[in-house]
Amino acid sequence: MKSLIIYYSQTGRTKALAEKIESRFHCDVIALTPQKKYGNYLLAVLQAGWEKITRRIPGVTASIPNTSQYDAIFIGYPVWYYDVPAFMTQFLKKCDFENKTVIPFATSGSTDIIATLQTLETACAGAVVRHPFICRRRDGDTSKAWLDAIEKELSESI
Repeated sequence: MKSLIIYYSQTGRTKALAEKIESRFHCDVIALTPQKKYGNYLLAVLQAGWEKITRRIPGVTASIPNTSQYDAIFIGYPVWYYDVPAFMTQFLKKCDFENKTVIPFATSGSTDIIATLQTLETACAGAVVRHPFICRRRDGDTSKAWLDAIEKELSESI
């Protein structure tokens, strides 16, 4: 099973989680970078709120990937204003997720990933969204159990 990771990391927490996934599943990786930098955490949150109000969303420097060779696509992001960052949503809408398994992982100070899943399902039209995971500061790192469960399911489906 060939997998891809598409992620954005503002502070490095999402990147660290993407690296754990890559190490475990030997995925190809695309790190997204918005054309307009977000600055520190507070500025990023303020800008994300402004984008939500004005719908003025920066582009992304990455090219749209050919997803035909992948079975599973991990998508990682920080949760901003209870949602996927708007520039990521725009990027994901341009990708082909038909008949793919999308596995979302997110980082947040306190928000749950559940609020983001509807946006992700819309942006990743045609995909089955499974195994969502949130890494919140207050919970510590619980990614090992999540990765073990995914690995077990993947090994059983082969």
